[in-house]
Amino acid sequence: MVQNTRGIVLHKTNYSENSIVVQLYTLHFGKLSILVQGAKKKRARSKIALFEPLSILELTGNFSNTAKLIRPTEISMFISLQETHTKISKSLIVLFLSEVIHKSIKESFPEPDLYIYLEKSLVQLEKTNDSIANFHLVFLVGLSRFLGFLPFKSSGHYFSISDGVFSNIIPSSGLYLKEEEKEIFYSLLDITLQDCHQLSLNSVQRKTALQNVLDYYKVHISNMGEIKSHHVLETIFQ
Repeated sequence: MVQNTRGIVLHKTNYSENSIVVQLYTLHFGKLSILVQGAKKKRARSKIALFEPLSILELTGNFSNTAKLIRPTEISMFISLQETHTKISKSLIVLFLSEVIHKSIKESFPEPDLYIYLEKSLVQLEKTNDSIANFHLVFLVGLSRFLGFLPFKSSGHYFSISDGVFSNIIPSSGLYLKEEEKEIFYSLLDITLQDCHQLSLNSVQRKTALQNVLDYYKVHISNMGEIKSHHVLETIFQ
């Protein structure tokens, strides 16, 4: 049965001399892998440029096929993220976020609310002219809601990384934030992507906050593995 869906590019790998395998998170079918034959040929029908990190595509094909690799009959750009993929600061953010999302979403079943969050966030990143130095931090905390481990927002001197709660009791696990680090983490829960430029952080605070967010993800996502691309962000967001 031929169907249409939208999908966001998470990862691509070489399959043969001229073909690639692309993993996407789709609106109607969740996470899936597609085979794009001849994508690397100069006259390819589906240009390799379509598969930049977090590109938003429209696909037609038989997605009910039980094969591990889906072969779409048509692939086109659904929303152009031209500035996001050409402006260095934005392109490095999507490179980092694509790695985190790829390693965070394990299940293949669809979650439309998660997809819409991803798509709307990317559109916001594309159109904003404000500072995006905190975008990835606010995005990841927001994403945790859809992954099932959004921190519980309450008062307290400590934030338990393992339990995801704020309290006045030192967490027994030993994995917790306090003082300034706790306050910054809390502030990430209380701000939107549209207003993330209003959060005042210096480079040291931002670097520490990102490490704390990634530590939080690693505790709550089994076998997430090491995130390698976040180091590049430190070179541009001073």
